[in-house]
Amino acid sequence: RRGARPQRARLRDRRQRELAIVLVSAASLAVALQLDLAIALASVSNDPGAITAYSYAYFLVGLALAISSFPLGLVTIPELVEDYARRGREATREYITRIAPYAFAVLAPTIAAFAICGKPVLELVFEDSLSDHAIDVIYGAGVALGVSTVPQTLLFLTASVALAIGRARVFLVLSFVTL
Repeated sequence: RRGARPQRARLRDRRQRELAIVLVSAASLAVALQLDLAIALASVSNDPGAITAYSYAYFLVGLALAISSFPLGLVTIPELVEDYARRGREATREYITRIAPYAFAVLAPTIAAFAICGKPVLELVFEDSLSDHAIDVIYGAGVALGVSTVPQTLLFLTASVALAIGRARVFLVLSFVTL
């Protein structure tokens, strides 16, 4: 009976080893972001509900990124691959300056809307399930974490460049930088 365990013999094959490195490298950015959350949660106070509140704020900010830089980086990779094949590094330099404004055009109003209208919306959504203090923590942490979306957007667009030009190992460096 064969399980879903990796076979060591396959890792002796150069192509399989390179594929494994690419997959681990690409996954490392997501793992690093989860480690960031775990580190942040370890430093949260002992107030009841503080970890839950901080987690909600973190995931709200993650949602803002999920509707801006993540999909934009993903859908523009094929175009970048073609452009890189024609023009080389010049294409990668232009990519960030050309694509980032579109990501920020979605991200900035989303973060601004949260900063301006977020607290009443949180109160409406969580009025029966969280204390006023927990809602205050979600709102405050969400606004503070909203600032981090600027470098995170640039990080994910840079990761798209690394993936498009076949340098997935750069993900390992980007992952380390996020920690």
